[in-house]
Amino acid sequence: MTLSTTVFIVRHGERMDRLMKFWRDPRGRSDPPLSPKGHEQALQTGQYLAQQIDANARVILYTSPFQRCVETATGIAHGLVQEPILKLDLGLGEWQSDHVNPEDEVGADDIVVRQEAAMLSFQHEQLARQQAAAFAAKQRPPFQVDYAYRSHTSQLIYPEDYTQVVDRFENVGKRALEEQDPDTVLIFCTHAVGVNMLLDTFRGQLTRPVETGYCCVASVQRKGDSGHWIVDQQPSIAHLTQSPPSMPPAALGNLAPLCGS
Repeated sequence: MTLSTTVFIVRHGERMDRLMKFWRDPRGRSDPPLSPKGHEQALQTGQYLAQQIDANARVILYTSPFQRCVETATGIAHGLVQEPILKLDLGLGEWQSDHVNPEDEVGADDIVVRQEAAMLSFQHEQLARQQAAAFAAKQRPPFQVDYAYRSHTSQLIYPEDYTQVVDRFENVGKRALEEQDPDTVLIFCTHAVGVNMLLDTFRGQLTRPVETGYCCVASVQRKGDSGHWIVDQQPSIAHLTQSPPSMPPAALGNLAPLCGS
């Protein structure tokens, strides 16, 4: 078994329902897209990661299938120099708590839980449309999608206790490491709770959660052949402190189908 040696963990960008408090998903689900600022944050995060990753590296980008994470992942892909392979994994999804969710004032609802298959199908369809649009414009899509990839998590549990969510994220992290070669750079795009869960997976112990801002980036490195992981960077939004760049019109056009408009 070989293990990847570089891993980045990213929280999604700003949610539309944080910009518009009374925003409601027209599909009747609690699955908000990114706000315009969130799209800018995702693009800038990709540009930052491009500077941290060798231009010739193979990059695998695992993302939660929730819309805000898929949009963040595609925004990151637009900012990267590398052409990542996107894999949607339900195991990276939001914590299905019956208490008030850290990201959702009304808490997680079982509407989303009952529609995992529809969620994955919808996001795959939107990604395929983005790729087709790029080919139609005689452009190379900024990412590939592994449509054959299947998450080991086939269904989210509601309500989900803390131990269950810890196990879910740990399974995703370990599987991703075992399936990739050591020269592959992994990027995980997930939710606030997920950033802390994945960091604890690599540490091998539960720790007190730390603050995770929108599009924060954390990184871990595997040292030597011992399999021991070191947290190189705690979740940080330092790369977002400068005024974010304007997203190219072409990129905005490619992302538009995911905005629910």
